[in-house]
Amino acid sequence: MPLIRKYFALGYSDGKIARECMDHFNKNVYGLSTSTVKRRRKQIQLLSTVKQAVTWEDIEPMYNNLRQKFPNLGARDMVAKLRLLYGVRISEEHDSEGIARRKAKRFVRKRFWSAGVMDVLCFDQHDKWKRFGLWLHLGMDPFTGRIAWIKIWWSNRNSKLVTSYFIDACREIGGVLAV
Repeated sequence: MPLIRKYFALGYSDGKIARECMDHFNKNVYGLSTSTVKRRRKQIQLLSTVKQAVTWEDIEPMYNNLRQKFPNLGARDMVAKLRLLYGVRISEEHDSEGIARRKAKRFVRKRFWSAGVMDVLCFDQHDKWKRFGLWLHLGMDPFTGRIAWIKIWWSNRNSKLVTSYFIDACREIGGVLAV
């Protein structure tokens, strides 16, 4: 039961609590399922977000206290702080003020400027094939849309590899970029 309390306080789901608890005892002799964790949580009054049925009136003093200490705290971080400091589980929708403030700043359009062809080269790495252990690397001139390289590799943490792609692209065009 103390392990269930510990992992529940950290915000783990019932399935993750069951998996984490399995590391603390002999797996060949004992087992622990998600439904068992749910039953045990119910017995020791560890209620989920919905079952706690917390209203705005319940959390408003705690929320205001945290908002004074952390004025720029996001919705997820606010939910985590409320859970860790006060033991209250709420959904993110209670922080409508914070959500509205962040949405107002989202997707601010900026004008992109480039002096000309091959002045700037944009790099990007995608993890679209992460489940296969492959990452896509791309270098592109945004002015013309010319792709300097598009390569697939088994890692996206090797800066030397990306540098080699850049150097190869510079050799191919016959010079180094301005930026």
